[in-house]
Amino acid sequence: MLNRMNAGHAKIIDGMKCYAIEEIEAALRNAGFSEVESEHHHAKPWITVLAKK
Repeated sequence: MLNRMNAGHAKIIDGMKCYAIEEIEAALRNAGFSEVESEHHHAKPWITVLAKK
């Protein structure tokens, strides 16, 4: 889920786009990755994504 902090970073960093976890997972699957796992930190706007081709 995108939040205000992500939007703020996108405004500061020219050309940066913040993606939702679902968008990242879909892009990886479309690129041929068969196994995609993601975790979102409960208190921070951090995610970890692991993908295997």
